Amino acid sequence: MKKDTTVTFVPPLELLLNNTVRYDGEYATGATGDLGYAIQYKINLFNNSIKDVEKLSILDVLPAVGDHSISPNEQNAYVERKSTYATPLTGSLEEANPDILEKVEFFYQLSDQGTDLGSVA
Repeated sequence: MKKDTTVTFVPPLELLLNNTVRYDGEYATGATGDLGYAIQYKINLFNNSIKDVEKLSILDVLPAVGDHSISPNEQNAYVERKSTYATPLTGSLEEANPDILEKVEFFYQLSDQGTDLGSVA
């Protein structure tokens, strides 16, 4: 006797964001590669709300040795991310995303992470 179950997923009516990385294959939430070779890092944003987004800021930090989370936890502490190697930016965000330049502006810095959110904002 065969039994089937149908599950319908209805995501919340909000912006959904996830990060993916690619070394030599498809984008995934994690990748394994050799040090010294380029990887591609991608931020995916899906607008599942009922209106267009008029203004949005996204803040992210590439991994670096000794880095920490960019927002504090419940104890107001910036938890270590325990990155064991750096992933420096090797190309401009504008070159990687030419098809959306009319819709968004990119702002980024290449300085080391400081002690709190204010150091990267």
